Amino acid sequence: MRWRNVDLPRKLMRIEERVYDGNFDDPKTDESIRMVELPPAAIRLLKQRARQKKAEPDALVFQSRAGTAYDCRTLLRRQLKPACEKLGITGINWHSLRHAYVTAHSSVHTPLGTVQALVGHSSSEITAGGPA
Repeated sequence: MRWRNVDLPRKLMRIEERVYDGNFDDPKTDESIRMVELPPAAIRLLKQRARQKKAEPDALVFQSRAGTAYDCRTLLRRQLKPACEKLGITGINWHSLRHAYVTAHSSVHTPLGTVQALVGHSSSEITAGGPA
């Protein structure tokens, strides 16, 4: 996430690129490019971060000491898995968080089309877990 994609006054973040193995690229589908509403905790964190760092538009909001994007496998191994293990949660990965997010919306009866837009799926079948 780059600062240019964060709109704190409107409480939104624009998803317009992805990073994988340190390489920035376009998202997989046009539907992946979207606006996401930021929850209050994220707004507080981003405001605090903006005060601490020079929020240049092209700068990464979260970056390694070297100024590069974090490696998702390193974050998973060093941060997410240990935190989940302390909570008794095993077998966690980044994709399971997406599934949990979709499941949480389903449990409160969020319309399928809304969830599809939130997660950037190209079809409602993918969101619903049916055939792709």
